[in-house]
Order: sequence, then C-alpha cells, then structure tokens
Amino acid sequence: MSPSSSNIVVSGGTGSGKTTLLNVLSSFIPEDERIVTIEDAAEIQLTQRHVVSLETTPPVPGTSDVGRLVIRDLVKGALRMRPDRIVVGAEDEQAIHLMRALYAPFQRNHERLIVTDIKSAELTKYAANAMLATKISFINEIAGLAERLGADVEAVRRGIGSDPRIGYHFIYPGVGYGGSCFPKDVKALIHTAQSVGFAPEVLLAVERRNQAQRQLLGERIARHYGGSLAGKTVAVWGLAFKPETDDMREAPSRELLAQLWAAGARVRAHDPVAMEEARRIFGERADLALCETPMQALQVVPGGPDWFHPGRSGTIQIGPQNILGHFGELHPRALAALDAEGPLVAFEVILERIPEPKAKPTRAKPALDLSPFQPVSRDFAFIVDKAVAAGDMVKTAQGADRALIANVGVFDLYEGAGVEAGKKSVALAVTLQPTEKTLTEAEIEAVGSKIVAEIGKRYGATLRG
Repeated sequence: MSPSSSNIVVSGGTGSGKTTLLNVLSSFIPEDERIVTIEDAAEIQLTQRHVVSLETTPPVPGTSDVGRLVIRDLVKGALRMRPDRIVVGAEDEQAIHLMRALYAPFQRNHERLIVTDIKSAELTKYAANAMLATKISFINEIAGLAERLGADVEAVRRGIGSDPRIGYHFIYPGVGYGGSCFPKDVKALIHTAQSVGFAPEVLLAVERRNQAQRQLLGERIARHYGGSLAGKTVAVWGLAFKPETDDMREAPSRELLAQLWAAGARVRAHDPVAMEEARRIFGERADLALCETPMQALQVVPGGPDWFHPGRSGTIQIGPQNILGHFGELHPRALAALDAEGPLVAFEVILERIPEPKAKPTRAKPALDLSPFQPVSRDFAFIVDKAVAAGDMVKTAQGADRALIANVGVFDLYEGAGVEAGKKSVALAVTLQPTEKTLTEAEIEAVGSKIVAEIGKRYGATLRG
C-alpha cells in the first residue's frame, strides 16, 4: 500500500453505494493513513477513526469566517456514472477481488466489469480511443470525396449511420479531432506498434488524414482570397476541442488561428467556456480580439432550397424557424435552366422575414425574444409496426419536451432486408433549441431518453440496433 503520509480521496455520491466503497477501502488501509471523502459527513455512517469527511461551509457575514472552498460541484457526478464497461487489468486474485468490491456501486443493474491481464487492459484503452479517432478520420475522408463527386456528405452520414453495425456516433465531418486523449493515444499506439516491429498502417493513415483535415479550413480561406488575408478580419466561433470545456490541448482552432495570422488576418474569436484558457495561451496580440459574447441569435446551417447545391450552400436563420436568407453555389440544374456556365454563387435575402424589434411587449404579440444559443440536432432510428404512421410518431416526439424540442422531422423510412416482416424503420431528426443556457450532454441525453420512452410506450417501438 502507499506510505503512511498519503491520502485516499473518494469524491461524490451518497448513500449505501458510497458506504460500501469506503468500508471496503477501510479494511485494506492502515489506521495511520486517511481516507478523505468530499461530501457531507451526515450522509455516511462510519465509525473508522481514519475516515475524515471534508465539509464545505459558506462565508458568515459580519465575521472573519470566509468559509471553505466549495468543491461539491467539481465531483458531484463521480459515483452517478453509468459506464458501458469497466475494464480492469490485474493478475492477482486479491487485487481482482478488491477491484470488484470497489466498483460494485457502479454496476448494480448488471455486470459491467471485464477482467483481463494488465497488457490487454492497457491496449483496450488505447484501442477504444483509436477506433473513435478512426471513425472521425474516415467520415472526414468521405466528406472530401463527396465534395469532389458532387454528393451531400450529410445524406451519406445519415445513410451509413442508420446501419446499426455503424451507428451515428463519431461520424460527423469537421476539422479533425483534438483534445488530450485521441491525438496522444493514436500516437502512443503507433509508437508502441513500431517499437515491436509492427507496421500500424491504418493508424498511420488515421493520423495523416487528421493532420490534413486540421489544415483544410485555413487553406480554403486563404485560397479563396488569393493566398493573402492582409487587412481582413476573420470571426472564429469555438476555440476548445469540443463543446462544454475549456480544454484547448491539440484543439484544431489553434492551427487555424496560426494559419490565419500567417496569412495576415486579424481574428475575432469567442468560446462560451474557453476564453480564459485562450488568453493564457495566446496572451495579448494586436491581431487577436477575444469577444466576450457571440453575435446574438444569428445562425448559419448547411443546405438551402433545391436551386442551391446541397453540399455547397447555407441558410441564415434566427432560431430554428425564421429563415432570413440562403447563399451558396447554384445547382447544376438551375444553371442549365438559366443557360449559364458554372460555378455561380448566389445570395437570397427574404426581406419580410427580417424582424423589427418592438420597444415594449404587447398583449397581442410579445417583444422579439431570440435565443442566443445554437440549436442541437439528434437522430433516432426506430423499429415499429408497419401500420404506425410516421406523422403520429413525429407528434409524440414533439410532445416529449415542448420547452426544448423545436422541430421533429422524418428523414428516412425503410422496409426490407434487416428489418423484420411487418415492421419498418422510421428515422427522426430532432432539433433542440435551448433558451436559457447551453445544454450539457447529460441534458441532451435526458431529452433523448424521454423521446425514446414516449414513442416506445405509445407504439411499442424499439431503437434500431
């Protein structure tokens, strides 16, 4: 065990699960060591002398007591996790027994713990992240091919994602993966393979594609302006490597900003969470302005009407409903109808859709109140009886959370191979529109669970795959 001066820190959770965990730890730890729990002492009934509860208290007005650091929010979800699997690498029976006891609170519903030898557990961790990175690089490669073929990668994504063997996770094309895990783990796995004389061809291709993808956006911006961005200002929304974090390690935005500056551009950037981290990384620069708020409400989403190219156009809107205009390349059919040679770029503004804010609300019509938060889209594919109307499923999904669900549409109906006789597959695209704050992944998943539960209860539907 560790030296007597060390502490064991156990954070989050309440009730019998935490009690079990601490009692197991107590039986293995000498009394001259400490277990520090981060939560209220009253929530746990323990008598061991070496279990210490670290409590937090608020400041007391009018006294010198400024309170102690509030840390509950940092750890509140620790023992509420529901992992898909718990992989433990161990070769000692006592260690395996201890690990099973320690992780018992995490797997009350069913056994999730997988015990392997130590090397297999380590390789499992690296292989899992490498597989997700592979999916990202793959869809980015398909996006490049789709662009050259005139196909719509969003339609391709939905087409392959509806296959339960593939699924929708990690097949969203973008500017490449980043963060503290994927780049490091892919590189580590490549190095490990090469150190034992094995050529990791797939992993090398994944990394090459990701490096190229991270350069793509900056290269396109510079190419569009003839290679020089001198005197131009570029707005960048999003700096962290993913939403809801301030982590900018290996973030693609860092390479993009470096490219823009090298080409002579000035940058105005915003991130809902990572502004302080951006200041720490970039410091004060004459060619960088970190904006505290994004431009309110205005959103740009892919695609437009039929006369625009589906993969090379966009729609400008306020919220999910009010479309202000469209822009992009004209579709080849539109060019043929105009007897024009392409490519041609067009911009359409719908003047009557541009709102005029009211000075104050009225009973008949409230003042214009627009959400500054971007909508969130999620896809669901259900297996349901053939007789069930897709329109009814749409209405049921909309009713699952009327406060957040702004729109529900059907993007795929399928009967045939892989679907049981008398059944059909109905794929729904759901748009959530937050109004008070950016949604966390847990909140998004909670709405998704409501949709699945309501449709399952009313129509006997199950998720495909």
